[in-house]
Amino acid sequence: MVTKMQTEIYKSTSSFSSKVNQALALDNIIEPIENQLISTREAEFGIARIKDPLWRRVCVDLLKILGPAAFKDLWKIKLIQVSSEGRKACLTCPTESLAETIEKYHFVIIDVLKKYYPFLFSIETETCLIENCQVHRC
Repeated sequence: MVTKMQTEIYKSTSSFSSKVNQALALDNIIEPIENQLISTREAEFGIARIKDPLWRRVCVDLLKILGPAAFKDLWKIKLIQVSSEGRKACLTCPTESLAETIEKYHFVIIDVLKKYYPFLFSIETETCLIENCQVHRC
């Protein structure tokens, strides 16, 4: 025989369990939003550090197209020179993984650059760990 007290305990436990499940479900919704906000803030912070106004505009366009997660560290890339003769842009970046990211988003980057340099056909990338490194092969 189930007493009234046992029934009340069961109801409160059931209600508590339901609230815990609701809270966990809400966390699953909020966490990705918080992560996206953090990524957006990091991207905006990176863009604010870019000194070259043209490259800053290019990075803002890339952020709009790729979103903050994909954009991540692309602001660390530097546009060294653009050659109208060779129809190419020369970029330098501080890490090999960032050079791979440039390769991954090559067509997106070149499309954004074509907005300013319609003659562009290719991008050359050099990894350089030194602060003021210049690409020599462009």
